[in-house]
Amino acid sequence: MVFIAELRRFCETTSMKGVSRAVNQKNSSALRVMWSVAVFLLFGYVCYQSYMLLDDFFQYHVITSSKEGNPNLHMSPVITLCTMRHIPASKQAQHPDVTSAAEYIKLIGDMMVCQDGEDCEHIESLRVELWSISGYISYIGLHNASLISHSADGFVLNCYLTVARGITIRTIPCGDFFQIQRHYVLSAFTCFDFSRNPNSNTTVDGYVYGLDLLIYVDSAAPYGLDSLHRMESSKSGILGSISSHGVRDISSLEMTGFHIPIGSHVEVETHPLVRSREGPPYGDCRNYSDLKDLTGEQACHNKCFEKIISQMCECQEPESPISKETPLDDRPFCLDAKLPREAVIENINCRREAMRPKTCFESCPPSCTEVRFKPQIHSNPWPGFDDMNDIYNSYIKGSAMEPKFAAVGDALSLNCSSEFECLWKLNRASLLLKSNFARVSVKQVDRKVLYLVDSKKTTVVTLMSTLGGALNLWSGISAMLILEILEVIYRLLSATCRMPKVSPQIEMKQDA
Repeated sequence: MVFIAELRRFCETTSMKGVSRAVNQKNSSALRVMWSVAVFLLFGYVCYQSYMLLDDFFQYHVITSSKEGNPNLHMSPVITLCTMRHIPASKQAQHPDVTSAAEYIKLIGDMMVCQDGEDCEHIESLRVELWSISGYISYIGLHNASLISHSADGFVLNCYLTVARGITIRTIPCGDFFQIQRHYVLSAFTCFDFSRNPNSNTTVDGYVYGLDLLIYVDSAAPYGLDSLHRMESSKSGILGSISSHGVRDISSLEMTGFHIPIGSHVEVETHPLVRSREGPPYGDCRNYSDLKDLTGEQACHNKCFEKIISQMCECQEPESPISKETPLDDRPFCLDAKLPREAVIENINCRREAMRPKTCFESCPPSCTEVRFKPQIHSNPWPGFDDMNDIYNSYIKGSAMEPKFAAVGDALSLNCSSEFECLWKLNRASLLLKSNFARVSVKQVDRKVLYLVDSKKTTVVTLMSTLGGALNLWSGISAMLILEILEVIYRLLSATCRMPKVSPQIEMKQDA
């Protein structure tokens, strides 16, 4: 009965709104019923509101805020350029023992002919998959691919920096300000990374905000007639990308990069952006900067697929990036057409089965912090008639390229019998130059960097503050309520344990 007595005392004296009125015997029955209903309704409302607040907190929502700031020293962009179809004609001539692209196309066409009882549509899709740069490199091998690929000095004929000082803008030669690193990926032939050289001896007086490159692809035939154009018709030309670390996988280039058609001047304006995400439990991200072999989410996907293919199939996928020193086991490449026809078909089918889109999503979450250089592209046909004379005299005349471009020199000499013949020669020379040259200009137009930062929508502090406000709707001062409950517990324990009460001892003294 002690508990009932203490409960009645608590209800009569508590600061919780409405409870003391609901149990006050001096009130009429109607008033006590009214206050009792009000107490239960308010109690239910507070419980529901508290549940919604807790549920919202455990959803771990984030909000994304944006702000502008200054770039740091580690945000120098790396420009990646990958040749997608052109094999240098001079390199191919130096290595006639390496199977040419035209010979490879004929070999695959003869090999993948639909036979009786086969699904011709499926065989056609296999033939298209083999008619690719990936299939060609798998067939000739990584060593031969490196022999006939572009070299840095042959690929980039000229490099200039755009420097701003005050209100003046000027161009200066790159010197050793930029370093060039060549690497290979399976779906592109050769890739080059242009990055700032930390050990450069080139002194730049001003702010470097642009890079201008003159590219020579050394095509074996006019644009559109190259044998590899048939293998990679949708990827002809050069793929470019601007990143913080250099792109090592072709899928990232195709998703976030830009296309540089041969015979054009592509101007790229970059807008730097830093994306920061919350880690678990608020977000699913991974800090790839702590990993040496992974540069980002897409590189993680590539490694994951390579591992799955190696486990499921009797073939292997070369690592990205690949090189002559890439360690490989004894198994053939999945797209190696040197194998028997049945083995090639089986390997390609297994490779397709292994590369399911959702296979590696869980193991390769987005990066927690990544720097993006959002490109804005402008492209124009190039070189024009006005540029022909400068290109020929500056880069072709007197070099090893001169015999190949003899038609250009003949057209510029205007040695013709009629105006029609001169125009015909100039058009032919223009087509020859446009099938071999391209120009790329990259400028960082924003001095400021846009930061996109994820932050917790509800923290523990805001949750407790909101819960306190919600509970205050019914219970008055929450701290007072806690003290009252503690008092009830103390009184119950005291009564249960029969704690003795100490009475004061009064000593009576009798007057003498």
